[in-house]
Amino acid sequence: MTDTATDTATDTATDTATNDGGTRRPGSILGTRVLRTEDPGLLTGSRKYVADLPLAGKLHAVFVRSDVAHGTINEIHTEVAVGMPGVVEILTFDTLGVAPHHGFATVHADFARPPLADGTVRFVGEPIAVVLAETFERGEDAAQMVWPTSTRCRRTSTPRTLWPTRPS
Repeated sequence: MTDTATDTATDTATDTATNDGGTRRPGSILGTRVLRTEDPGLLTGSRKYVADLPLAGKLHAVFVRSDVAHGTINEIHTEVAVGMPGVVEILTFDTLGVAPHHGFATVHADFARPPLADGTVRFVGEPIAVVLAETFERGEDAAQMVWPTSTRCRRTSTPRTLWPTRPS
């Protein structure tokens, strides 16, 4: 048996099993290794990323992200960026018009989140706006000119309040 045949046999056995030794549920990718068939072509240059395709009217999306771990957005300033060359549109929660939704699995209704922060940021890096521009570089330049006025939420705990004495 060649190495490739051994790898294929191992992959098949791994893909049909779960961590607890049972069989995986049909249609579920949770806990299952997903074989990515597109990677070799992208890594060797024989295939193209969507951004590399010569599409007429193609726009590039650049996200503006929160630098606050938890806070309330009072306003998102887009005035300067909206007039920059190559910028087509800047979207925020209010202008995007997409309701909060779940990722690929619904856990509970309370876990639905909007694609852009809805006035509350919950973690550093949460998307608060998206710049649509004619080129990626112009989108990045404009994204640097978008910023929120926000109020940080007060911390409710610190390591000292959680562990008043040093754990041994």
